[in-house]
Amino acid sequence: MKCLIRRARIEDAEAIHLAHMKSIQDVCSKDHSPEEIKAWGHRPYDEIRRKYSINNDHVWVVDEQNSIEGYGHLKIYEKDGIQRGHIYALYLTTKVLKKNLGRSIIDLMLFEAKKIKS
Repeated sequence: MKCLIRRARIEDAEAIHLAHMKSIQDVCSKDHSPEEIKAWGHRPYDEIRRKYSINNDHVWVVDEQNSIEGYGHLKIYEKDGIQRGHIYALYLTTKVLKKNLGRSIIDLMLFEAKKIKS
């Protein structure tokens, strides 16, 4: 199956959240306690926050046949007069692991971050 990495759209917001929670539950659970996963991987959907990020930051999704199976989130901001980039998220579901998609999203993030002029 073909996976596409593309910029997130507003209509992807809830699907991004679901992929995020699924990744935490299925992938991150190998490195965290059940209590941590219960608290971290079962958070409610925050529509305002998710849509704000899509509109104001750099958010990409892994789209596999119209199903969001992961995402990456890069925020560009200024602090102390210096432009900076911060990777807020990179999560993939088990369905798309080991397809080099995480590396591709990191490459996109680095490309955007390198555009920063201090």
